[in-house]
Amino acid sequence: MWNVDGVADLIYQIDPATGTVIRSFATPAGDPRGLAWDGRTLWHSDTGTDLLYQIDPITGTVIRSFASPDIVPVGLAWDGRSLWNCGGAGLRIYQIDPVTGTVIRSFPAPGINPRGLTWDGRTLWHTDTGTDLIYQLSVTPGASYADRVIATGPIGYWDQGEQAGTISFDISGHSPLSQRDGAYTGPTLAQAGIGDGRTSALYDGATDYDNIYSASLAAAFNATEGTLLCWSRVANVGVWADATLRYIMRLAVDNNNVVAIERRANAGQLRWSYRAGSVTEEIALAGLATIAWFSMALTWSVTDNQVIAYFNGLQTGVPQAIAGAWVGALNAGTTLIGAGTQVPANVWNGWLQHGIVWDRPLTPAEMLSLGVL
Repeated sequence: MWNVDGVADLIYQIDPATGTVIRSFATPAGDPRGLAWDGRTLWHSDTGTDLLYQIDPITGTVIRSFASPDIVPVGLAWDGRSLWNCGGAGLRIYQIDPVTGTVIRSFPAPGINPRGLTWDGRTLWHTDTGTDLIYQLSVTPGASYADRVIATGPIGYWDQGEQAGTISFDISGHSPLSQRDGAYTGPTLAQAGIGDGRTSALYDGATDYDNIYSASLAAAFNATEGTLLCWSRVANVGVWADATLRYIMRLAVDNNNVVAIERRANAGQLRWSYRAGSVTEEIALAGLATIAWFSMALTWSVTDNQVIAYFNGLQTGVPQAIAGAWVGALNAGTTLIGAGTQVPANVWNGWLQHGIVWDRPLTPAEMLSLGVL
């Protein structure tokens, strides 16, 4: 349990069973107000600086900060994807993108002196010292791209939206939140994205990759029923003609049991492949020279006996029957975004965003929803 003391200007971690203080550290400024926990870090508001702070819970170090949308930022809450902040001056409640600090939406607070906020998994709870009431607020999920993805229940979702660092956060919402995080080696973060308000990662075509392997992901991965999706953009038109195999996403046990989306070595071609027991089912698309963002998705189903490829939300090519049987569990060295192996080999040359895995084949309607903005 965490508590902020506005008199002592301290943040405390408290044992909820005994009330014993486990640790404490100074607030980053002198007028502390709201406090929220996102599963990894603390978020804190201060009405003296009008800033929202992300804080390392072990050291108390400020990881980053950005301006609050209100000059009197008080209560804070975390819903698993977004920050919520209530403003004492504008009397509004704001949903905030925690990466960029931009306001996703806002609405009037129900009272006259808004203060506390918390999230119960479905609704916001809000206190007001002017009306002396506690309000339960129904919050309809936003229509952001990430909201649409998470609503479909992915088992892993690495949106490549970090601003710095080496952790590729899994934002699928599985608990504990950090168990399916990935690890970046090299890509340049905080790049312009597909246009959904989030940023992307730039891979250099030589040494960069995102290792998304975890024991938790390996256990959740369904080799007989599933979906893979990622948004991609080449660094320049020459990538289409560089005669190099480049992986966008590759999840593999070994070379005989692989699911992947990739740019083929053949000029201007993309490939979707599902290889089980050394038998490959693949679909290719040729004649490409685009430098715009595009989405690729692959579904596989042993039950339906088919592998289906999607390009920008629409099916491409002819579904392939599954002839082989998958053997083994995902390998730590070959479960990657942006490369084929950690050597590294077959590295993507360009930008990537929204790498996602499901344990079921998504429907054509879901593919259309997620294959375009």
